[in-house]
Amino acid sequence: MKILLANKFYYSRGGDATYTLALEQALGARGHTVIPFAMDHPQTLPTPYRRHFAPPVDFVALLERGGLRAGWRAARSAIYSRAAAAALERLLAETRPQIAHAQNIHHQLSPAIFPALKRHGLPLVWTLHDYAPLCPNDNFFTHGAPCERCKVHRFYQCVRWRCKKGSLGASLIAALAAATHHGLGLYRHVDRVICPSRFLHGKLLEFGWPAERLVHLPYLLSPQAFERPALARGAVVVYAGRLAQEKGVDVLLRAAARAKLRVLIAGDGPERARLERLVEELGLGYTPFLGHLEASRLRELVAGAAAVAVPSLWYENFPFSVLEALALGVPVVASRIGGIPEIVVDGENGYLVPSGAVEPLADALRRLVGDPIRSQAMGQAGRARVAELCDPVRHAETLEQLYTSLS
Repeated sequence: MKILLANKFYYSRGGDATYTLALEQALGARGHTVIPFAMDHPQTLPTPYRRHFAPPVDFVALLERGGLRAGWRAARSAIYSRAAAAALERLLAETRPQIAHAQNIHHQLSPAIFPALKRHGLPLVWTLHDYAPLCPNDNFFTHGAPCERCKVHRFYQCVRWRCKKGSLGASLIAALAAATHHGLGLYRHVDRVICPSRFLHGKLLEFGWPAERLVHLPYLLSPQAFERPALARGAVVVYAGRLAQEKGVDVLLRAAARAKLRVLIAGDGPERARLERLVEELGLGYTPFLGHLEASRLRELVAGAAAVAVPSLWYENFPFSVLEALALGVPVVASRIGGIPEIVVDGENGYLVPSGAVEPLADALRRLVGDPIRSQAMGQAGRARVAELCDPVRHAETLEQLYTSLS
């Protein structure tokens, strides 16, 4: 089968790209021809289809530049990218796939690609990695807490609360994009929506999406691909991810100070300066920030930890940071929020704590750092949990059956 696989980036960047690249490999290994489509980028991986990728748009640079011209260019791409749709038309005419599987297409490709796919008669499957069809800010989070003020289709609330980056301009673009996508009925072009978590599945139902179009299917990930390096387990806690308010890294730093634990933070983001000031205020006595790490170095760091902390404040969908830590045999201490409890079984492969609560987080981390045997046992249970949830063969077979049923 010839399968078009669309994601906004075609290189390792975030969980959506991680999944897309793994899915391409899994489908290719089963004899399918996979045709990638993405926005072009300096880090785009080699592919003969790159000449048909959508032209690059740097939203951060455009919004920082300001002015009407830059704002209009950002808005035009995010709301309805005619350039992405035109590029896709050329790719479809050349390759003639039999089915399309979209991933994270906001805002670089936009749902403008959906009508193009339908004009070519392609069944369309869409794996959701966030809450973009329901929330202009993608994550049901603003001003330090979960938010559902836009329910249902009250997208003006995004502008009122300046949910997108705290910016009036960015929030206006996000609200206009959401209103346009719904107003034009672009999501009706999607034949099946795949939800990695039951939590996301439930939210779509709650917001009025028809049950017959929804499919629950966790991500694919093989623990065998995450063989633990031969490293001694250290008395350290690791956080790996973006430094953004919704990730709750400040809660982790306060918990580390309370429990007198050493925490290492891999990643970068808009909150870094504020978090660095917090480290000074807490008197941790060391710099925990390691910045962005290459995949192999990050894997070594996580594998040598007593625990991985995921102190999220937002409705995490089905986070790869949790899956990959467990696949490496490292237990996870995480917030009891969103889809996380579908992966972390409290007391078995880690601990679940109330979101935003410093003391319970400190206590759970202290227990694992102080008990290497417990940490080791929970880590092994974590590997078994990932194998159970994310078996690549079962995942690919399920998708093949879905593709066939729609073709």
